[in-house]
Amino acid sequence: MSDKPLKVLLVEDNPGDARLIRELLAETRGAPFHLEHADRLSLGLERLAAAAVDVILLDLSLPDAQGLDTFVRTQARAPGVPIVVLTGADDDMLALEAVQSGAQDYLVKGTVDTNLLVRSLRHAVEREELTKRLHVVNELMRAAVSGLDIAGIFDRVSEQVRKLIDFDRLSIAVRPPDEDYVEVYAVAAEGRPLFDKGYRWPLHETAMGEVVLTGRPILRKNCPEESVYPHEFAVAKQHGIRSVMFVPLKSKGRVIGTVNLDSCQPARYSEQELKTAQEIANHLAVIVEHALLYEESKELATLQERSRLAHELHDALAQSFIGIILELDMAERMMRTDVGSARREVERARQMAHEGLEEARRSVLALRPAVLEKMSLYEAVTSEVEVLAGDGLTVNASVSGNPVPVTDEVATTLCRVAREAVANIRKHAKATRVDALLDYGDEALALTIADDGVGFDTYAEPSAGAGGFGLTSMHERAHAVGGEVQVESAAGGGTRVTVRIPFAGAPARRLEPQPGLGAQREGPPPIRVLLADDHAVVRQGICRALDEAPDIVVVAEAADGIEALAKTRALRPDVLVTDVRMPGLGGIDLVATL
Repeated sequence: MSDKPLKVLLVEDNPGDARLIRELLAETRGAPFHLEHADRLSLGLERLAAAAVDVILLDLSLPDAQGLDTFVRTQARAPGVPIVVLTGADDDMLALEAVQSGAQDYLVKGTVDTNLLVRSLRHAVEREELTKRLHVVNELMRAAVSGLDIAGIFDRVSEQVRKLIDFDRLSIAVRPPDEDYVEVYAVAAEGRPLFDKGYRWPLHETAMGEVVLTGRPILRKNCPEESVYPHEFAVAKQHGIRSVMFVPLKSKGRVIGTVNLDSCQPARYSEQELKTAQEIANHLAVIVEHALLYEESKELATLQERSRLAHELHDALAQSFIGIILELDMAERMMRTDVGSARREVERARQMAHEGLEEARRSVLALRPAVLEKMSLYEAVTSEVEVLAGDGLTVNASVSGNPVPVTDEVATTLCRVAREAVANIRKHAKATRVDALLDYGDEALALTIADDGVGFDTYAEPSAGAGGFGLTSMHERAHAVGGEVQVESAAGGGTRVTVRIPFAGAPARRLEPQPGLGAQREGPPPIRVLLADDHAVVRQGICRALDEAPDIVVVAEAADGIEALAKTRALRPDVLVTDVRMPGLGGIDLVATL
C-alpha cells in the first residue's frame, strides 16, 4: 500500500463513538488517515457524491437508516469503495449479513483498539484493490478470447488497464528476435498517438531499449527534465509529456518488449503504480506472446498442412483462454474468504497460459514435448504424474524391466497419455493415491496409471473407441503407433488406464483385465454428470469447477453431439451439461432427441 493518507468517511450518529474513532486513528503510526464524519446516512451519501474516499466506516443503526438497508444504499452509491461496518455487541448476525452482501469487514463497538481499527481499514482497502486487479486480469483474458489479432482487441485491453492506472497514451513495443530495435506493436491514445504501429526505436540509447536490455522498469516523474536520452527528451518536450513509465514485458524470464504509459501531468505515477503496471504487464506478456505466435503460424502457412495448422492453432489458443478465465472466476469467488488461495489461482491461470503457449509453439514446429528434450522417458512420465503431488495426492512412480530406446513417436505418445490420465484424475477422480508403472516387457512397452478415486461404471462404457472421461485422444494416439489402451474401473473403486505399445516385430496382444482396483468407498452416490462440448479446454475448465463439489462426479465427456447422445443412452447420467452449438448434433437437438 502507498504512503499517502487514506481518506476515511465515518458515518456514525453517536458523538462519543465518532470521537473515539478519531482519537484511535490519530494514534496510528506510518501512513496517516484523513477522517471525515457524517452523522446521518443522507449526509454521508452527499459526501460520497462530492468526492472520492478510500474506505467507509459505516454504522448500521442511524437516525435515517436501519439495518442491512443502510449498507445496501451506501454500496449502491459507492460500488467500488470498501466498506467496514460498525455494530453493537448484539448485532453479530446483522454484521455477517453485511459481509455476505459485500462488506469487507465488521467491527464491534466497545472492542476496537487502534491496531484492530487500522488493520481492518488497511486490509479492506487492500482486498478491494486485489479484487479490482482480479477483475481487470479476468477481462484482459476475455478480451484475448475474442481474437488473437492484438490490434483488434487492444481497445478493450486499454479500457481495462485504465481502471487501475490513468494515462494519456498506452503502447506496447516488441523486440523481434535478434534485432537491434523495438517496434511499436499496439497503441491506445486520447487523440492522435505519438507513433503509429510499426514505428521503430533503436535498442541502444533509448528508454525502451534500456528496459528490454536490463529487464528493469523506468519511472520518470518530471519530464523532460528527468529524460536521459536525447530522443526521449525531444519527444517529451515536443508533446508535453510530464510523467512516463516503461515496464518490461516478460515471458518465461525473457524480455520480449515493453508496456509504456505516459501522462501530461507531472508526478502522475508513483512507485506503487509502477508495481501495478508491472503486474499488468506480466499478464499482457502472455496475450502478446500468443498473438505473436499466431502471426508466426500464419507466416508458416505456405504449405497446405501449415495452413490447416494455423487455423487449428487460432481456435486452440482462443479457447485455451476460456479455461484460464474459469480459473480466474474461481479466484474471484475466493477473494473475500481466502486471499492467499485466490492469488494462487491467478498464478495457476498464468502458468496454464505459459504452458499452453509452449505446447502450441511446439505444435507449430512439429516438435516432441519439451519434457523429453532433457529427460529420459521414465523421468518424463514421472514428472507428468508427480504434478498430482502438488494437489495433495500420494504419488508412487516406478519402472520395471530393462529400458531400451524407443522412437520419438512412442515416447511422445506415452507422455501425452500420461498427461491426459493425470488431467482426468484431477478433474474427476477425487482420488487420494496414484500409482504409475512403466514396464519394459519382452514384447511391448506398457504404461499403467491407477488411482483410488470414485471410478465409474465400465459396463456402460463402449468397449472400443473413446471411453468416458475424455479418453478419445488416448485411443487415437495409441492406435497411431500400433498400440492399444485399456480402461478398467469400478464405481467407488478407482480407475486403471494401461497403454501397451508392441516393440517393432513383436505380435500384438490384447490387454487382459487386472484385478484389484481398490476398496469400495462408502456414502451416498454422487450426482453423475455427462459434459458435452467440442472444445477440450472448455470441458477441462468446467470439470475443474465441478470438482469443487464433493457430491458431483463427471462420468463422461463428449466432443460432439453424436458422441454425447451415445454416451447419455449408455451411461444414463443424472445431469447432461451441453454446449448449444457442436459439430454433428447441437445441444438443443440433442436434448430433443433424448
